[in-house]
Amino acid sequence: MGDPAGRRLPRSAVPYSVHTSDHLETGRGSSADDPCVGSAQLGDLLLGVGQLSILVAVSALHLRAVIRSSHPRLRTIEALATILPPFLVLFATAYYRMAGASAANFNQSLTRTDAIYFTVTVFATVGFGDITAVSQTARIVVTVQMLLDLLALGLVVRAFLGAVQVAKRRASSVEDPTASSERTRQEGDD
Repeated sequence: MGDPAGRRLPRSAVPYSVHTSDHLETGRGSSADDPCVGSAQLGDLLLGVGQLSILVAVSALHLRAVIRSSHPRLRTIEALATILPPFLVLFATAYYRMAGASAANFNQSLTRTDAIYFTVTVFATVGFGDITAVSQTARIVVTVQMLLDLLALGLVVRAFLGAVQVAKRRASSVEDPTASSERTRQEGDD
């Protein structure tokens, strides 16, 4: 029948993704006239850390689902499709709000589309150079994104591929119990 518990996981991430994209759409907190820009920036930082924490937790749940799945490759694709968009929207939101808070953060003002475009070019390591981080704060946020991109591309993809291998081994040992006992005997001889 499949993975009844696993099917609920991507749907549970949808409200998070919608909530994150809502911040990008509303531009909440991006007004340069906001008298509480310092506290708003701290709030944005805490919100971003919280959202990254949620993404880490969702990733861990997806890893567990991949390992238990009867179709681990499909579950891996589903997991990456669920995790990647909110990750990118999170940084696009941060860039959009930073550009709205101060024109000194980037070499040009950013629309919502510009913020998504910039986020994807950083993620893809393309770096056309048409939009650049100018202020120290913007450069730090872009550097954090670059480091997390490398982490996501390296560790997360490796973890999911490892989970697929574990699930495949488990499935092959269930299908052919003599093959697994033969492997055990061969490993004992080595």
